[in-house]
Amino acid sequence: MSRSKTGWNGILALIACVPLATQACFSQQASEPKADDPKAIRTESVRSVLRWQDLDGRERPLVPERDVRAICIIIVSTDCPISKSYPPVLRRLHQQYEPVGVAFVMLHATAGMEPERIREHIKNYEIEITVGIDAHQAIARDLQATTIPEAFVLSADGETVWYRGRIDNLYEALGKKRPRPTSHELRDALHAIVTGQEVPIAFTAPVGCRLRIEPRP
Repeated sequence: MSRSKTGWNGILALIACVPLATQACFSQQASEPKADDPKAIRTESVRSVLRWQDLDGRERPLVPERDVRAICIIIVSTDCPISKSYPPVLRRLHQQYEPVGVAFVMLHATAGMEPERIREHIKNYEIEITVGIDAHQAIARDLQATTIPEAFVLSADGETVWYRGRIDNLYEALGKKRPRPTSHELRDALHAIVTGQEVPIAFTAPVGCRLRIEPRP
């Protein structure tokens, strides 16, 4: 039997490709995107565009316009008992580290949170830290927050999470509270950052109330 000219040409082309198996002969094979290829562009959220709302409904940037060393975000609630035990601790951290370049925000990320309830909470607990509302849970979703309270320490541009987790280990587990904390992970992370050291522990499992993230609008 004889083969057609087209058939022989196909066989010869395949033989020629054997030593070049990883090159252009297999043009359908997936390749690494180049730097100028749209597929190479990061798809993660750029946190500099994220906003939270103050209690008057004005939008504020997650990344402060002033120069800072770090951004400390604490997901809080007016209802969670564990969250309500931490304002004195956060007040001390704010007093110690805000003057040396750490921007603090206590962020209410529970859907439907009313500003008046937050104002009452601020008054009752004598909160001095900036307080905001994550109205559409965009920040909580971006940070993959799961718990109230949960702390996040970000780089000045917001793009690097240097620490996430519990404030300290006052609560060993739900319903199991120590007389006093024996480790202070958030404080240790802030101290390391402002003194130019490596954060000793970058992640701890937070203990608290579950944060429900609603489906995207």
